[in-house]
Amino acid sequence: MQRANEVRVRAARENDRDRFAALWIDFLREQCALDPRLVISEDALERWKNDFPEWIGANVHGLFVAEHDEAELVGFASVQLWYPPPIYDQVLEAHLDELFVAPEWRRRGVASRLLERVREWAVQREARRIRLGVLDSNKTGLTFWQSRGARPFISTMLIDV
Repeated sequence: MQRANEVRVRAARENDRDRFAALWIDFLREQCALDPRLVISEDALERWKNDFPEWIGANVHGLFVAEHDEAELVGFASVQLWYPPPIYDQVLEAHLDELFVAPEWRRRGVASRLLERVREWAVQREARRIRLGVLDSNKTGLTFWQSRGARPFISTMLIDV
């Protein structure tokens, strides 16, 4: 069994686009399987590929990949700087949009290594906390985040009309 120390976490590069996109689609499919209210749009991949070059070149976005043997991407994290609405104290936060590890690489420390890289990125930009969301139906994800010190903050509710 391979371990996280066989994986290198680094900033995403332009030539990662297609491998990253394939992993991102796997992430979306898993999210949709966890909650049927989530449906991947027909143009999701096209829009993602259009945005990718801007994200890797911007100081306010961080895209990181977990790479095995310089050929296989086994995980990723996507983060951006964020301020709360101006009615609140303007405390800079890093909003962790997505963190995903391929199923065959889970429970080997890859997610923890990605999170550590996100923390470093956030500290370098003087963010004071990391904000993230996890599907309520993702019990494994909730357990992971709680074990890393995350605590509930806002519950998002949906009403079908």
